[in-house]
Amino acid sequence: MGNRSWFIYIAIALITALGFYSARNIAIETDLTGYSLASFSALNRYTELRSNFAEPGPGESVVILENVHGWDSFDAFEFLDQLVGFWEGQPGIDKVSSITNLIYPRQSVLTVRRQPFLNLKDEVDFSARYADWASYTDITRKFISADQRFALLFIATKSGEGLSQSSIEAFSQVVLSQPELEVHFLQNDLIQEEVQRITRNDAIKLAIVSTLLILSAFYLLTRSLRGLLLIALMVAFNLACTLVFMGVLEIPFTIHMITVPCIVIVLSFTDIMHILYHHRLCVDKGLESEAIRRRVINAVQRPMLITSLTNMIGFLIFLILSENVYLFNFSLVSIVGVAIAFLSSRYLLIYALNAAKPLIGQTKFLNLNTTHQRLFKCGQTNKKLVFGSLFSLSLIVVVLVVFQFRIDSAEGAVMARESELTRAGAILNEHFFGDKQAEVIVKVKDHELWSAEVLMQIDSLEKEIVHIFSPAYLESPALLVKRFRRFQRNGHPRALSLPKKVTSSLKSDLDQYADSFGGGSILSEDRRTAKIAFGYRNNGLETSREQYGALDDLLDQYELSGLDFELTGRSYLGDQGAYNFTIKIIIGLLVGIVAASILTMIFIKSARQSLGLIFVNLFPVVAVLALMLSTGIAITPLTLFFLSLLAGLCVDDSIYIVTQNRAQESGLHIFPIIVTSTVLGVGFIALGFSDFEWVRPFSWVFLVGIILALIMDLLVLPLFIKTQIKPERHG
Repeated sequence: MGNRSWFIYIAIALITALGFYSARNIAIETDLTGYSLASFSALNRYTELRSNFAEPGPGESVVILENVHGWDSFDAFEFLDQLVGFWEGQPGIDKVSSITNLIYPRQSVLTVRRQPFLNLKDEVDFSARYADWASYTDITRKFISADQRFALLFIATKSGEGLSQSSIEAFSQVVLSQPELEVHFLQNDLIQEEVQRITRNDAIKLAIVSTLLILSAFYLLTRSLRGLLLIALMVAFNLACTLVFMGVLEIPFTIHMITVPCIVIVLSFTDIMHILYHHRLCVDKGLESEAIRRRVINAVQRPMLITSLTNMIGFLIFLILSENVYLFNFSLVSIVGVAIAFLSSRYLLIYALNAAKPLIGQTKFLNLNTTHQRLFKCGQTNKKLVFGSLFSLSLIVVVLVVFQFRIDSAEGAVMARESELTRAGAILNEHFFGDKQAEVIVKVKDHELWSAEVLMQIDSLEKEIVHIFSPAYLESPALLVKRFRRFQRNGHPRALSLPKKVTSSLKSDLDQYADSFGGGSILSEDRRTAKIAFGYRNNGLETSREQYGALDDLLDQYELSGLDFELTGRSYLGDQGAYNFTIKIIIGLLVGIVAASILTMIFIKSARQSLGLIFVNLFPVVAVLALMLSTGIAITPLTLFFLSLLAGLCVDDSIYIVTQNRAQESGLHIFPIIVTSTVLGVGFIALGFSDFEWVRPFSWVFLVGIILALIMDLLVLPLFIKTQIKPERHG
């Protein structure tokens, strides 16, 4: 067996090295502009609706200028214009948009005059315009915040790429010469670079810290360096094979995938620990190599098969229910990772073990075994009290979860600790465009868009949207017409109103000038489709869904014959998708636990044990869920992925207990369960070092959950499956 063992280990090491080397080409998805949990069909419908409108050009970089004294004086705007001139003079710059170079058309008797919105060559003229500042918020709010602390510059490059680092540094020096100013940059390439860097560095850091904690804890508990190295090798092998699968199918690594390595590590460690434990027991009995192999297989193959099938069924439910690429990819990769972990342990590790060399130094904790027996006997003597207390506690926990349960969106969780980019993004969202955007698509069939009836209805709907969402900005055909009316009256601030009658001449003018007043992005070329676009603050998924429901009800009331309204938008679809996504994850969790119970009943032929397994595994999960809700940890698809990992760990240990040999001379094998729970509990402490805000709380959430699961497995589950517990017998 020795030569065969070395051959298997060398093959595993080579495949692992090749797997990690090839996995370097796996893409890390960092484009947050396309991030959405909406279903395939919803996104396709949204793409279809967007095709009616002009597509935006290359992404613009946004420069945010913060003025502690406020942008509220002639001198301030003069300096702002100088900063605009800096960028206009830089090589590779295509266009700079600012409040200071904004051209505002005015209609005179003979022609259309195109003049700057702010006349910075004449302070008197500037002051006259500034006196009416509040009447032009539909223009100014794109460039200057309501409190006038922030000003925006939109900069487009000829290449469509971001600003050069040298230009950024030179501009920063100019701005920093004014002590009251601060500059923030926001551009897609910088965001993607930061997300990619954080994701990669975080994954590597957590893997290193977690591995060190796991291996250190394992060594302290088992006194086995060889066993430690073997587990590290097998876990690395399973991860490498999973990454190879992702690379072959070109599945990108997204934020959801952060739990996949954890799933592979948990299942691998659990199975390998039980294999090494039973291998040590057989070696102590002095059995031959083939007999040891058969004994180990008989001891572990059933629980390994059930735990693997249970996890695969849960992920298969995710796969079946998935209407989103993120859940589909996560489910598929998880299924493959579980299968690889099972196959490598069952068909590689067992055959690689050497009969003469046990890989763990000890197989029991005398004090813990004695304490466990005493506690179990006490529980057995007071079984009714134990079950009654647990039932009452379970009711309290369930009631707490039911009344506090709130699903939140995963948007925003993809960024890490506060950085310059997150600060810039927060300013843009809070002071200008809102955290979320939605659209109401208007389909004109039997009416004309440029008609008083349709425009008045759109204007009335705008007011309702303002009432429901308090939007940060809003664009619509009605507002476009109001701007044109103001243009016709030489820019008079109080001329922002709808006409009582739309003449043929006005229709012709609106078609001609619509794009100049912002119509390109909200009007189709044939003027049969339009949209109301608005941005709003993120007040939580529950509030957003209530707002969507209120607006949907209004849209039903506002429909005219031949005029259709449809609420859509990436944030709207993402919120609806996040809600449905979360429900499917919960269904998958419950189905996985029930599947474990059913499989246990099939293999063990015991309904009592099956019910016990459901109870002892649901309780820790629900208790942790209640704890998360009580401490303000948002319930999102991302956090539920971690909760599913905890559920899988709870189920695995329970299955090992109910499927082990129940002969009278055999005691309850608590050693591998205690080691597994302790080591993984310590390993998950590494999550506290994550750069992702939503990951860090799980360092203690997992610890609490694992402790609860261990108590339920060792003290409560045996009450369902045994009438007495005998000490473990070794040799």
